[in-house]
Amino acid sequence: MSARAGQRLRSWLLFLAGAACIIVTIDVAFETSLFLRSRGFLWRTVELLFAATAATVAYLLVARARLTSALAYLRSLPAVALFVYAMVTVRSAPSERFHFVEYGVLYLLALRAAVVDARGVAAYFAALAATVLAGWIDECAQGLSAVRYYDVADIKMNALAALLAGLVFFSLFGARPARARFAG
Repeated sequence: MSARAGQRLRSWLLFLAGAACIIVTIDVAFETSLFLRSRGFLWRTVELLFAATAATVAYLLVARARLTSALAYLRSLPAVALFVYAMVTVRSAPSERFHFVEYGVLYLLALRAAVVDARGVAAYFAALAATVLAGWIDECAQGLSAVRYYDVADIKMNALAALLAGLVFFSLFGARPARARFAG
C-alpha cells in the first residue's frame, strides 16, 4: 500500500469512527440529557462542553495552525460569529445545539480525508457531502431507535453545522492550504 493510500484509508477510517461515535451514542446521549435535565444540570453541562470546545479550538488555531498573520484571524471573525449565532438560535434545546459541535468536528475529519485526493474547493464540497450523508444516516438510525425519531429538521441542522464549519475553515485557510494543514 502506498503512503498516499495509507493516509487516505486512515483519514476516512477516522471520519467513519467519528460518525460511528455519534450514531452509537444516540440512545445514551438522549438518556443522559434527560437525566441532566431532570436535575437542572443540562444547560450548565452544555455550557461547559461549549466552553471546553471553544478553548480547544482556540488553542488549535493559535498554537497549532501556524497562521502567520493576525489578518487571517480577523478575516475569520464573521464566519465564526455566524457559526456561533446559528448554533445558539437554530434550535432551542441545548442537546440539539451540541449537534453543531459534533457535525463541525465531523466535517473537519471529512475534510482531512478529502484533501488526500481533492484539490481546492473540491475538498470542501467532498467533505460537506460526506458529512451530510453521515447526518442523514444518523437520522435514519434515530428513526430505528425506541426513544428517538427521524427528523428532517435535524438533517438540515447537521448540514448547516457542516457548511458553517467549512466556511470558518475556508475563511482561515482558503482553498489551497487545506492540504498542507492536514498532510502527514
